[in-house]
Amino acid sequence: MSRKIATPAAVFEACDQLDASDKPWNREDVRLAVGGGGYSVIDPLIQAWRKLKPVKALASSTPTTLLHQVAETLELHFSQYIGDIEHREIERTRIFESSISDISERMSSVDAELEQAKASNLGLTQDCSGLRDTIEDGRNNLEKKERALLKLQAENDELRGLILRLEKQSDAAVKQHELDVKVQEQRYESNTSSMLKAHKLELLKEKKELSERNTQAENRLMLLLDKERTEAKKLISESLKERDLVRQKEQDSKEQAIKFKIENKALQDKVNALLLDKEKQNTSMAKADSRYKALHQEFQSFQKHNESIKFDELRATVLALQEDLKPKQND
Repeated sequence: MSRKIATPAAVFEACDQLDASDKPWNREDVRLAVGGGGYSVIDPLIQAWRKLKPVKALASSTPTTLLHQVAETLELHFSQYIGDIEHREIERTRIFESSISDISERMSSVDAELEQAKASNLGLTQDCSGLRDTIEDGRNNLEKKERALLKLQAENDELRGLILRLEKQSDAAVKQHELDVKVQEQRYESNTSSMLKAHKLELLKEKKELSERNTQAENRLMLLLDKERTEAKKLISESLKERDLVRQKEQDSKEQAIKFKIENKALQDKVNALLLDKEKQNTSMAKADSRYKALHQEFQSFQKHNESIKFDELRATVLALQEDLKPKQND
């Protein structure tokens, strides 16, 4: 918007009125009396009025033609000066309007960028929400696996206790079996020794009788010997069967212990696999948290960039244009 330009007649009239009041006055008082105008126009007119004041006092004795020529010269001079001022004012107005148009385009571009930033912000918010859901699901799965791991560890501890008890029972059974075998062997040897002794006594006795009875006693002795041999073989066979049975039980106990050890190893491998899975879950959760923090920082930096840097640059541009359009005191 162009400023009001003071005319020489208005300025001279204002100066006459202020001078007639017999009070101190300055260019601001003249500007208020005129109703506007720039100091670049008012100051030269005030100076001209001061120089023409003595001439005006002598106007009654000065020829009219000379006064008319002076007035025409002043009017022509100030008309040219005011025309130059108007031209400069029009040029400033054009620059101002061009600057306003440029600023409007920049503000439209900034608004478009803000809309795009809002859309990107919405996408980032949705991504953050999805990551939060993924993290929550991972935590729930991890808690379930931790509970399953605790359950398996409890079962493993129970199996370990059972294996230790069975190993102790197996060792005790093997030791008891060895003692029983030794006792049975000693008993068998003792029985065999006593039987042999008794048999020898009977043989001596029968030999005495056989020597008296001759062939008949000798046959009877052979029959008794065969019978005793058969019984001895039978006892030996039964002892061997009992020993084999004890050895079979010992072998079964060892196989059972090996089976429990294999099951314990399988459970330990399963526990190790669950621990490895837990570490993977922790790694996945750490990556998800890192991604969430990165997205959050990106969103904050993007928001700060749009809200502070670009609007500060626009504000600085508007202030610079306003400074350029302000009238200078020394014009």
